[in-house]
Amino acid sequence: MNPEYWMAHFRYEPPPRGMPTAFGIVTACNPGGSIAPEFANEAADQALAARIDASGWQKFRVIGGSEDFSHAEPGWGVVASGGLAALLVLGREFHQVAIYWVAEDQIFLCDCSPGSSPVLIARWEDRARVRS
Repeated sequence: MNPEYWMAHFRYEPPPRGMPTAFGIVTACNPGGSIAPEFANEAADQALAARIDASGWQKFRVIGGSEDFSHAEPGWGVVASGGLAALLVLGREFHQVAIYWVAEDQIFLCDCSPGSSPVLIARWEDRARVRS
């Protein structure tokens, strides 16, 4: 797994109902960890948004990237009825190496490989800012 995943920072648009206590962060960009063209990432992001909506899950925009955001990927904060397990399936569906799980102000990096365990990487308040 790319070591940069451990250092991710986030910018987000708070959902109208307020921040959930637990949610996942899933992107559809750069499947398999390979850099994809911008048009392909945009199409994948739209497909991911449609898939989340079809599931009836709450979503809000989250951008993940390097600390200075010189590299950034649009994704979605997702509150799924099946919790982390459902979001790992979604990550695999969109060929992602990993997703993030946020619970009780803690960010966990979650390898999408079956049988992997979430790893605590940081506190949400230390790595996340409201998107301006």
